[in-house]
Amino acid sequence: MKAQTCLLLLTLLTLFSFSLQSVDKPIKYYPDFPEQKDSIQRICLLGDFMLLKDRGEINLSDNIEWWNGFVDVFSEKLQEKNYTLKKTVLTSIGMLADPELTLEDIEEKVVRKAPFYMNETVSADPEYKKALSSLYRKLDKHDSEKATLKIQPELLQKLGLSGFDTLFVVHQYGLVDGGGALGLVTPFASALNGSGIGHFFYIIDLRSGAVIWSYKNFIGGGAPWNMHKIVNSYAKVFVKSLPEKS
Repeated sequence: MKAQTCLLLLTLLTLFSFSLQSVDKPIKYYPDFPEQKDSIQRICLLGDFMLLKDRGEINLSDNIEWWNGFVDVFSEKLQEKNYTLKKTVLTSIGMLADPELTLEDIEEKVVRKAPFYMNETVSADPEYKKALSSLYRKLDKHDSEKATLKIQPELLQKLGLSGFDTLFVVHQYGLVDGGGALGLVTPFASALNGSGIGHFFYIIDLRSGAVIWSYKNFIGGGAPWNMHKIVNSYAKVFVKSLPEKS
């Protein structure tokens, strides 16, 4: 249990250790986006969630339900700004987690190793899984304050995104553990009071491979939360930051 807890903490702290950019004004880091946005026509959304209510346990059905609720709100709010999602896919639950992390699936009563869920496309094709993991990790390490990021065309081609001109990627990772029972001791973890949720949103121009927009933020403390409200509120926050298309 001790080793498992350490891996969980490492996963969450790594995911939360991004540069805390001025997330309320991502336009500061993407000044060209107002000119790029009107070329966005056919959007594919890929998502990876790992939201835990309790240490050491995961409920896959809950994560899938939270994703579906997120997509409903996200799609509606995007439409209000003239962005239309053509395809939405929850690729995985825990793709960004440490591959040695294990959690108990509370529905099946079995211990699973990360990633805890992969859709049929990902699970059936090792090369697709490798490309997807590579993309997600490149985005996770991206610091918009320091450098622009371009994804290699070969990697994007492996994801079967022909027919789309733009890729949206959303990651939501977090732990809600009631009262900070994890015993976190690092300064960053202390700020989270033993719990927190990271919210990540990226836009990639598939023609150039460039990341043309990103939004990263976290909330900490205040557990227990209504996960539906938290996840859905960030569907609205993500869109609120976007300039409206013509």
